[in-house]
Amino acid sequence: MPIILPPSDSQDALVDGIAQALAGDGTLLLQGGTHFTRPGVNKHIAVGAGGLRIGSTGPSPLPPPSAVIGVTQAVIRRPDHALSASTPQFNYGLSFIPTEPTPDEIAQATWKTFTDPGGDTFEFAVVMRGSIQISRLLIDCNMQNQGAESLPPHAAEHSAMLAFGGFRYSVTQQATPRFMYVGFESVAVDHLGFINGGFADDFWVNYPGGPFYPQINQVSITNVSSGPRLNRRARSQLEGRSASRGGIQQVDLVTAADRGRHDEFCDGRQGHDDGSQ
Repeated sequence: MPIILPPSDSQDALVDGIAQALAGDGTLLLQGGTHFTRPGVNKHIAVGAGGLRIGSTGPSPLPPPSAVIGVTQAVIRRPDHALSASTPQFNYGLSFIPTEPTPDEIAQATWKTFTDPGGDTFEFAVVMRGSIQISRLLIDCNMQNQGAESLPPHAAEHSAMLAFGGFRYSVTQQATPRFMYVGFESVAVDHLGFINGGFADDFWVNYPGGPFYPQINQVSITNVSSGPRLNRRARSQLEGRSASRGGIQQVDLVTAADRGRHDEFCDGRQGHDDGSQ
């Protein structure tokens, strides 16, 4: 059974509801009204092999309204003054990463050797699992109430409202360090409306570097629209090499193409780099 979450003034209820859904069948439905994100720097929600589905019981958020007052849609909203004044970067609304590797995944891994540009050598393996689906939500970035206009340019650009990415976990150390990269099988967003953005990415699929790409096997972005914004700075970003397959339909956000990365995102690259090139 899905978890049904009513709106709340709490900054913990949404994240707690997601945790409750992950402990069950992985489905969370938000009722109409406002659901606040939890402030914090580099805070992530770990999603396991069973995946996560977040939707709503209300109407479609499209086209996005000019304000959230009186709306009947389910709204995910960044609280006022949620950006850290001392560390404004990486203050996500919701950021999703895979859970750490299991003992069986580590035992069954095929290890490869990689030397990074700094000359450090380590062994790595890759696991891809779990899917995320997010749909029928209004996303209020609320950047007009963060004090971002007083920050240096680009100081908060990666404080995305929605972020997805693989993650590198350290495993039992051998003579050579070992890391396991865990990525998602798929990420799909559909019927999302973003409002009150600016200064930071609305939607970010991040490429963390190193030998791990694609870190999401498939990304699908459909029927996503942006409403009023404070400025056009850092609207949305899909980092090159993030996904091996991608589909973008009926989207009016600035996407990878606007940053010269559309070819990398949609080139159908398969497999993971072993550092041999």
